[in-house]
Amino acid sequence: MDVALFVATCNFSLEAEAIADLSGVIIVNRDALETWSAGARLETLRRVEDERPEAAKR
Repeated sequence: MDVALFVATCNFSLEAEAIADLSGVIIVNRDALETWSAGARLETLRRVEDERPEAAKR
């Protein structure tokens, strides 16, 4: 499964978040990037994995 990510070292405006949501793009802001780079899984990616069809999870 391909996932579109936009990773930035800033926070996103409400408008940017809305556009990303409408476009199916997952945005990763400074705080999430810091957590991700420390080894944690991104919660947004976990939700994408949960939404995959069962056959794709194998």
